[in-house]
Amino acid sequence: MSAREEVVAAAKSFSSAGLTVATWGNISLRVGGSVYITPSGMDYATLLPEDITEVSLSGGRVLSGERRPSTETALHLAVYAARDDVNAIVHTHAAESTAFAVTGRTVPVITDEAAQLLGGEVRTAEYALPGTRELAEYIAMTSGFSKGVTEGIICELGEALAHEMGMGRSVKIEGLGVFTPALSIYPDKEREQPQESTTKRNARSIYVSGVNFRTDKALIRETNHWCELERASWKPARSSKKYTPEQRLALAHQYLDKHAFLTVSIYRQLTGLVRSTATVELRKWAHTPGSGIDTSGIGSHKVYVKRKESVIP
Repeated sequence: MSAREEVVAAAKSFSSAGLTVATWGNISLRVGGSVYITPSGMDYATLLPEDITEVSLSGGRVLSGERRPSTETALHLAVYAARDDVNAIVHTHAAESTAFAVTGRTVPVITDEAAQLLGGEVRTAEYALPGTRELAEYIAMTSGFSKGVTEGIICELGEALAHEMGMGRSVKIEGLGVFTPALSIYPDKEREQPQESTTKRNARSIYVSGVNFRTDKALIRETNHWCELERASWKPARSSKKYTPEQRLALAHQYLDKHAFLTVSIYRQLTGLVRSTATVELRKWAHTPGSGIDTSGIGSHKVYVKRKESVIP
């Protein structure tokens, strides 16, 4: 079996096993000075050996293949550079591992098998948005420019934008959009009045408070090209319409007749409302005179109780 065939077989098996969805995730295989990696934006169920792209281990230059390599190619190459003992990488989007990642929790070792395979607990990294370095790596991977040169150009572009806008000009970058400085008056300065006798503002009263950006239509088209949306297999939760607001208030009172306090979670169970709707409705009851509902505690310790009626002597 060729390297490309091995990658395709692995990609299809981990897709059918539910370890990823649609085009998410990626797989690579190191063979000598080359890395064979899945392409960007292709459903794994339709992959063929010729869709796998070969890139150089040092630099990520495309050596063979018609498809654009995965946008995570730089990450794969970094792992190979750091670990001589690693010859294949599987990047999944499994629901279980994703849940640990988004909550920032370490994956514990519970079974003997996990200890033997993993060697210890699996740590998670903090989420970070793509920055200059990641963009430079991607551009270098898909063009003839080195990563260092590309990163330098990106930084120089930022300085050039700042210089031109500092001179009061709008800057248009083809395929990206138009950047325009937004001017404001310092908080301790008053705006000029039309009357001749009023104080006039000088240039030092004005500063750049922000930058407005108008997107080029070409960027929107290119973004849509890479954006592949599919209907999820699950349906978003919706509030139950079994009870009217008045009936839900009655349910809250029935519960408080037997218990000292009511939480949002319990109110959800009683009424069938989703959390956000239940929270908003309980707050409304607490602020509505005559509802008989009040609050106790603050922040995450806030609960809802029966309102004590004031006694008029």
